Amino acid sequence: NIRQDLFGIIDLLGVNNYVTWAVQVTTLGHMKDHREKMRASPNLKKIKDVGWLVQLHGWRKLKSGWAVKIEEL
Repeated sequence: NIRQDLFGIIDLLGVNNYVTWAVQVTTLGHMKDHREKMRASPNLKKIKDVGWLVQLHGWRKLKSGWAVKIEEL
């Protein structure tokens, strides 16, 4: 029951015929911390060098549902 991010910075991996997405997911209030962690990782450059799209998703709950902020890294 040990959970570990892929390459230390990725929570989700999406793949189709043309694109691979690497996504880190967090709360909206913790986006800055995760962005800094991802940018400090030597793996971010390696992931981007092979052509993967890297995104940071920040979620927060609203009365009417959920809101997400998506940043490309």
